[in-house]
Amino acid sequence: VNQIRAGAQIVQVFESNIGELSPEDYDEFILDSLVEIADGIKAVYPDVPIAIFPRKLHFYESLVERSKYDVISVDWTLDLSKARQIVGDKITLQGNLEPCVLFSSDETIRKRTATMLSKAGKTRYISNLGWGMLPDHDPDKLQVFIDA
Repeated sequence: VNQIRAGAQIVQVFESNIGELSPEDYDEFILDSLVEIADGIKAVYPDVPIAIFPRKLHFYESLVERSKYDVISVDWTLDLSKARQIVGDKITLQGNLEPCVLFSSDETIRKRTATMLSKAGKTRYISNLGWGMLPDHDPDKLQVFIDA
């Protein structure tokens, strides 16, 4: 909420270790808190889009059903076509090219990016490079990804 008051246009919620939990522990200990965060922000700032990055969460159907997140970021361990089936067109997907792909040839980067885009669907999608650039990535490879 302080970020919104300071002028942030989108509130990112990062849950970096959520994929380490079992579905039962996630439901018991985490889900209600994530729903409460989204509900609390939307109650005060209904027009501010909220994004969540639940790293390695392979069982996020309940998050989609119960929460008010506008964007769900998925990492490269999740199949984007399955994610799109779960969220439909009511939530924006963000993700999910594995950053190490940038160590590949230009042709491989283009191919993997095209595959990613085809799985994401035609609407409500933000292309993203996993966790971002690694220190030893060649910036020219990032441009190949962007152009693709």
